[in-house]
Amino acid sequence: MRVLVINTSYRLAPWADALYACDGRWWDWHNGVQEFAGIKITQDQQASEKYGLRRVVLIDGADIDGRLSLTPGLIGRGGNGGFQAFNLLLQWGARQIGIVLDYCGKRWHGAHPNGNHGQREGTLANWRATFDAVAPYAAALGADVINLAHHSALTAFPKLSVAEAIERWNRVAR
Repeated sequence: MRVLVINTSYRLAPWADALYACDGRWWDWHNGVQEFAGIKITQDQQASEKYGLRRVVLIDGADIDGRLSLTPGLIGRGGNGGFQAFNLLLQWGARQIGIVLDYCGKRWHGAHPNGNHGQREGTLANWRATFDAVAPYAAALGADVINLAHHSALTAFPKLSVAEAIERWNRVAR
């Protein structure tokens, strides 16, 4: 099993294989997350250069539904880092994907240093609609995506516990 964390979630899984954060100022707030040993990825050119991060390029009008890109190094915008990380997982060939995205508003870790506690409902609704739109394409690629956050407002994927998801994927592997 491989783990990709997004933004401040690296604190919950410091052993993860990779960390994606799209915003340059997030990298600055966390001083490039020097303590994280895994692969660090961003779309922000300045952060990439400043902290030695791997960089991907955001594109509009991506390969699939104008949102997802299957071209390595290019990812669809989706409006947020969670979607961009999801695009990376599909590019990397992940076919059993457990996501922990809530899109309910408040950030689990509290406010960012700039005082931002979360997004407005209109923005969150757009993010959820983007996942709703790409869910069938992810399935067509063979990805079994499970939402592991039971409190999540994201409804594009079935919600299961971690144990239930692993049981499901083990059944498929037999």
